[in-house]
Amino acid sequence: MTGLPPEHPEPSTEEKVRAELDTMNIEVSAHLMDGHAALLASYGVTRAEDLLGLRNGTEVVVAGVRVSTMTPPMRSGKRVVFISVDDGSGAVDCTFFDEAQALSGPVLFAPTMLLVHGHTRRTGPRGIGVQAVQAWDMAHPETLPDPATVLGSQPKPSRAPARKPQVTTS
Repeated sequence: MTGLPPEHPEPSTEEKVRAELDTMNIEVSAHLMDGHAALLASYGVTRAEDLLGLRNGTEVVVAGVRVSTMTPPMRSGKRVVFISVDDGSGAVDCTFFDEAQALSGPVLFAPTMLLVHGHTRRTGPRGIGVQAVQAWDMAHPETLPDPATVLGSQPKPSRAPARKPQVTTS
């Protein structure tokens, strides 16, 4: 019996992961993002494990599987969307203010896999997140931007810069 050819070929890693997600709601064989390595490389995606070594305000593209979305009430009355994505090396916390929400639209609330362009934002000595500029649904490659056009923006301040006191001379 050992000399018989297999009836069906061995499933690919992507097929195994998809079957695991469909049946158990968790991937065991590999991380869901592993099957997108070539696409992520074309965008110069920075992995979560590498973010801490970057300076505040560094322009980045991150990608991952959505693990949480929060829209807590804010004192200003404006809505801020916080999305955490997992790329297999760790989680990245992304913050979407008004302009980024307008550019990203409904992508912020439905897709499982996101590509996010933004700038690093230090939150403490060992804390770093991404202030997002825009996000795209990786499940729809036709909606993804040209990789050559994504990088090159300047960070927008999250709040108005402090005013310098005026010095008067008498």
